[in-house]
Amino acid sequence: MRIVQVSPYYSPHAGGVESHVRAISGELVRRGHDVTVVTSRYDRALPEQETIDGVRVVRDRTRAVLLQTPLDTGVGAALRSISADVVHLHYPPPLTSFFATRALVRSSVPRCLTYHCDLYLGGPAGRMLTSVYERVLLPKTLDRVDRIIVHTRSYGLTSRPLRGRELAVIPSAVDLDRFRPDVDGSAVRSRLGLDGSRVLVFTGRLVPHKGVDVIVRSLPELPKDVQLLVSDGVPGSRSCTRSPGGSAWTTGSASARTSPMPSSPSTSGRPTCSSFLPRTGSRGSGSSSPRRSRPASPW
Repeated sequence: MRIVQVSPYYSPHAGGVESHVRAISGELVRRGHDVTVVTSRYDRALPEQETIDGVRVVRDRTRAVLLQTPLDTGVGAALRSISADVVHLHYPPPLTSFFATRALVRSSVPRCLTYHCDLYLGGPAGRMLTSVYERVLLPKTLDRVDRIIVHTRSYGLTSRPLRGRELAVIPSAVDLDRFRPDVDGSAVRSRLGLDGSRVLVFTGRLVPHKGVDVIVRSLPELPKDVQLLVSDGVPGSRSCTRSPGGSAWTTGSASARTSPMPSSPSTSGRPTCSSFLPRTGSRGSGSSSPRRSRPASPW
């Protein structure tokens, strides 16, 4: 089967949707399907076409990136040039799926859309833009697809833009060859100084709406042998841990505690882990945490 995935971002851009699309695309290729990913060319240094893990990647014309949303008006032309048996769109960020469904409105090719989460833009202006988009453009996008996919039934029932729509529930998959209880993590624990501790791990992009600050503020309520490890999954990027006894906060690197945040397209301009630490120290400790820094760009 000729399958086309439409994703606003794709590798080497790091993120949950990108990882999801890459994982299922690779598995579809392994099962003998012809898979093409149409995505934005958010960085002009990236090639217009390449093959990654057997998946053909086509990067369409992108005018700009605003609020981490690619304005890839060329996605329609890219789709019309590719023969497909099914088109699978991924949302958010917005606009890519809107441009894609508009281009396919007269096409007979079946199309589905995975609704990964509601749109979030911070600040009053962001909330206003979100409201306008969800009232004007998002309904048109959803009306133009044959099936809307959500990962959980509860999310489908509580998401305002999805109310009253017929939904298909397909849970996110877990690669049990990589993530299973019998994996020996002793080497990682030793390298990060976590021997003898219970570890609470957060992995994800270090952006405010992920709620890392909520986890950090909750730690004084947990047993003192619990340490928090925060990592965005980028090699050499920073992690945050609570020191033994919960009396202080430390920041360090997942690979070497003294290494700096790398300056790369995937991490440049993003908050460091100290951005999410509380302003005051742990309860009763008398110590202070690292000062909250203002991120260069929260999106």
